[in-house]
Amino acid sequence: MPSSSRHCITCLLLVGLCMPFATGDSDGGNLVNAVLGNGSESASAGETARIRAHLETVLHRLTQADVSSLTPALRDARARNIERLREYARDGLFPSKPASIPGRVPNFVDDSGVVCAVGCLLEQDRGPAAVTQVATEHQFDYVPYIDTPVLAEWQQTSGLSVTELAMIQPTYDYRDPKAEVATLGRLAWLEGRWEMSRSGRIIQEEWLPALGNTMMCIGRVVNGDSLVDHEIVILRQHGSRLAYEAHPMGQQPATFLSTHISDNSVVFENLAHDFPQRIGYQRQGKDSLLAWVEGPSNGKTKRNEFAYRRVDAR
Repeated sequence: MPSSSRHCITCLLLVGLCMPFATGDSDGGNLVNAVLGNGSESASAGETARIRAHLETVLHRLTQADVSSLTPALRDARARNIERLREYARDGLFPSKPASIPGRVPNFVDDSGVVCAVGCLLEQDRGPAAVTQVATEHQFDYVPYIDTPVLAEWQQTSGLSVTELAMIQPTYDYRDPKAEVATLGRLAWLEGRWEMSRSGRIIQEEWLPALGNTMMCIGRVVNGDSLVDHEIVILRQHGSRLAYEAHPMGQQPATFLSTHISDNSVVFENLAHDFPQRIGYQRQGKDSLLAWVEGPSNGKTKRNEFAYRRVDAR
C-alpha cells in the first residue's frame, strides 16, 4: 500500500542547509512546492501552467548554483539531469492526485502512469522498476521522507542534493480526466494572425476559427517581396486526440498527434518523422504565442522557437 502524505511543518537540515519545509497544514496544503512555496505561480493560470512555472523557477536556481565542490562526474550527471528536467517541463505532462485526497500532495506516479518530476529523472538513470519501487512504498510522500535505498543511491550519483530534489518536487491537484480530452474548442486561443521577424524575414501563422470539424493554419515566410516558404496545417479530431497535418512547401505531408493539451498549451508528436518530431504552442498572454519544433539533429536534440505577437489582419 502506498504511504499517505505526511502533514507537518518542520525545518530540515539537508546538506548543511536549514530550510523551511511546509507539508499540508493550513497554507501548506495549497503550496506547489514545500520548499519554495508558490512563488509567482497563480492558481488561476491552470494546473499545467502552474507546475511548469514552478519547474522553470527551479531550473533557473539549479543553473545558477555553485557546483565547484562537485567532481567532474557529478557535474556531468547534474547537467544531464537539468536538461532532462527542462524537457520534462516543456512536455507539460504532469501527474494528477486522487480526488479522495484533500489539498495538494506529491504523487510519484499517478493512476494513469504519469511520472512526477523527480521520478522522471530517476527513471532515465535507473529504469521504470526503480520508479515503481519508490511509488509502491512512498507514492504520496515528500522526498526527504522517502527512505527507499534505490532513490538514496541514485541521489548520490545525480549531482543534485536532497535539498534540490525537494525543491524540484511539485505537489499536484486533482484534474478531471475528461478535461484532458483534446478538442478543437480547447485551442480557440490559437485563432488569429501571429507574426515575428527574424534576419529581415517576416514569419506568419494565421489560424482560422474551427469550421467543419477542422482548424486551418496558413503559414508563410516572406523576405521583402518574395515568398520564401509556406505551409498549410489542418487540425482535426482523431479519437480523443487531435491530428496536426502539416503540408510544407516542397515536402511530403506529415501528421503529428497531440500528447498534451491544456488551456494554455498543446504538444503534438510523431517519433517516426525525421525533423521535427514534436511541435508545440504555448500561449504567453493575450497577444503573445511561443511556437516551437524539436527533434534529433546530429545526435543531439535541436529546438527552434518562434516568439509570435498577435497582429491585426490586413
